[in-house]
Amino acid sequence: MTRLTELPALEPDPLTPRPQEVERYVEALQGLSKANADFARRASWAQIRLAGARAGSRPTEAHDSLNRIFRLGVPPDPPLEGPTRGILVTPTIPRPADLGLRALASAWMPWTGKRFHSATATGDNLLVPSARPVARVLFPSYRLEPLDSGSYAAFRFRTYVGPGQVGS
Repeated sequence: MTRLTELPALEPDPLTPRPQEVERYVEALQGLSKANADFARRASWAQIRLAGARAGSRPTEAHDSLNRIFRLGVPPDPPLEGPTRGILVTPTIPRPADLGLRALASAWMPWTGKRFHSATATGDNLLVPSARPVARVLFPSYRLEPLDSGSYAAFRFRTYVGPGQVGS
């Protein structure tokens, strides 16, 4: 079990960490007591957001750090059910497209999260209403599902527990 007093010495530099340092810190956060679970969750998310911010200038380090954090994760128990908020941490596409997508996402982010259906091990992505006309142009034969909230569900997926698909 990790003590809160041990964390400052383990916290990686926010601008130039080594992926191993990020992994060690998040692993230590996981070792905190249940009484500190909210702190551990917020501090882990901070490491994810910091890696996303570094990805523009240090993509290799940021992607390695994020992959290591992902590998430390465990499936939620109980499984996710219903809508969840999401953030775009960083694209993992070739550099020129990455920069373009980052610029677009900073001005307009149509994706807001995912909706999970644990009984069927399925889910879909949640989009803002302004995504509809763009989706009609990019995916003319695809029909978005309107939701009572005014948003849309799209791009269904299946959920499963298994090893990650991206290697280190």
